[in-house]
Amino acid sequence: MPRSFVLIFTLVTLSSTATTALTQSADSTGLVRFNGQWKKQSSQIELIWVFGNSTAYSEFEVQRRSADQPIWKTLGKIDAGDCSICLLFYSFEDPVHTPNVYFYRLKLLRNSGNHTFSEELRFDIGAHQQFSLGQNYPNPFNSSTTIHYWLNHSAIVRLIIYDIRGREVRTLVNGYRSSGFHTETWHANNSYEELVPSGVYLYRMVVDNVTSETKRIVIIK
Repeated sequence: MPRSFVLIFTLVTLSSTATTALTQSADSTGLVRFNGQWKKQSSQIELIWVFGNSTAYSEFEVQRRSADQPIWKTLGKIDAGDCSICLLFYSFEDPVHTPNVYFYRLKLLRNSGNHTFSEELRFDIGAHQQFSLGQNYPNPFNSSTTIHYWLNHSAIVRLIIYDIRGREVRTLVNGYRSSGFHTETWHANNSYEELVPSGVYLYRMVVDNVTSETKRIVIIK
């Protein structure tokens, strides 16, 4: 599964006072900050870190493990850059489609060949849910949009689009689905294959007679 990463450089000219402040806020490796966020709409975990004085380092490895797979796995490598008077901002996005407890860390590789590790970040992504219905993307949309959902076990699933008055517009799924991650695309049409007008619509999922929360979907033409 593809993973995207981007390296962003921001140059900060440091005075002697700023240099002192940077040294005090960074750890012994030069790592100033390492955090992340779960981006539910796109089903990605985004990692962000800030590094000062990267001249002693060659690259960073982004590593991940999970509650059911405790061995660390390298997801990607990013060049550390080369700047002694800069704060370097890095971002890495990891698509995650299966609920679990995930852990991330950075392996900081020095030019000398030695390495150290950052602290670990933990993300609990719906690990105890029976099923999960995601927000459609894009939203608003014009011609088509995708709805993601996840099942903890195989089940009979119904995924239905309604108008704002609660009238059924189209059934996207009505049948057996295996456990795991699924996607469905709605092309802004009804059960008669007619395009529906712009406006606000609703959708929800029923899994083994358990109904999900209702989500809003917007068509703009």
